[in-house]
Amino acid sequence: MKLKGIITNNLHLKILAFLIAGLLWLVVGNIEDPVTTKQFSDVPVEIINESVLDSINKVYEIKDGKTATFIVKGRESVLNSLTADDFLVQADLAHLSEVNAMNVDITPKSAGSNIEIYRNSNTVTVSIEDEASSNFPVTVVTDGTVKEGYAIGERVATPNLVQVTGPASLIKKIKTVQAMVNVDNAYKDVENKVELIYLNGDGDLLDADRLTADYDSVNVTVRVYKSKNITVNVETIGELPDGYSVKNITYEPQTITVAASDEVLSSLTSITIDDVDISGIHSSKQYTIDPAGYIPEGVYLANTDEQIAVTVEVGKYITKTLTLTNDDIDISGGSPKYNYKLDPETTVKLIISGYQDDINKLKASDFAPMIDVSDRGVGSHLLDLQYSNVDNAEVTVSGKISVTVVKSN
Repeated sequence: MKLKGIITNNLHLKILAFLIAGLLWLVVGNIEDPVTTKQFSDVPVEIINESVLDSINKVYEIKDGKTATFIVKGRESVLNSLTADDFLVQADLAHLSEVNAMNVDITPKSAGSNIEIYRNSNTVTVSIEDEASSNFPVTVVTDGTVKEGYAIGERVATPNLVQVTGPASLIKKIKTVQAMVNVDNAYKDVENKVELIYLNGDGDLLDADRLTADYDSVNVTVRVYKSKNITVNVETIGELPDGYSVKNITYEPQTITVAASDEVLSSLTSITIDDVDISGIHSSKQYTIDPAGYIPEGVYLANTDEQIAVTVEVGKYITKTLTLTNDDIDISGGSPKYNYKLDPETTVKLIISGYQDDINKLKASDFAPMIDVSDRGVGSHLLDLQYSNVDNAEVTVSGKISVTVVKSN
């Protein structure tokens, strides 16, 4: 009875004391480890259930909402230890709305974290389009420069054809699929496994994350050979119009650098570009020629972009006659003892042949016409006209010069 009295007497005081103790515990807890909030910013959003679109041959692109910002609530001691990696931040394509939007669901990975998502208004907006596939050859490109005295030969990708799948609009933009391999300072064959890159018609990289190929990477072999310089020769074909002929053929470069196996390279000294067509042209013409089409099989250009610039000068071949007057003709070798008089009735002509552009601008003085009267005494003499040669002109003389020599007073 006495024990029972001890327990039952003042029961309300004991309950009150228990409540006060609990309240004090809560107060102390909130002072030392208060409930607070923490913000997480720019957290990448994971898209799930992509198979929903795969099943209907559709693909998506995120237009807005690639990252999320949210606030969580909980004890300070708990929040201090949390990072963005402690949350599942997901948008479910299975819940795509009619306006192609999805809410972002944020879930703590640990159920015992005793936290709540306090604020989350994130959405993801996507565009939907048809999926397409197309086959593309793989082009091997090199980065860097091989060792001096060497050059790149054949480039082989295995496989050399891939099927690329992605948004139809992006597939249409693909111009080339490339595999790039570094060959810096190489002096022997380079073999490597490289990832594919996709370029549009302007040479700009396309978004590879939105494209998939049946092979994401390919095995590449780049042959590296010794190189040497060889001579370039140029020949023309075709007929010019009547009266026209080739004045000159110039071209640059006159040598190119090629690479090949030692056996092939040792016997190769030159190439001939033998089909520069001049049919029917009336004036000079320029040609740009790719030498790759004129080198033997198994030989490679050290500079694959090198072109041969050929200029063919064409002119019309004409004949022009210059009739000389006495004033045009100088007298050489005369003596002060004599006077010299040219017969005014004498007619002498210079008949000049050559290309029209060269001949039309020539005049009598360009030939410095003269007669030599050395050792000519008193009397009449019939002398040959002498003249200086002029480049690009063929000259014949018609007629002789009649000169009378008399003693001077």
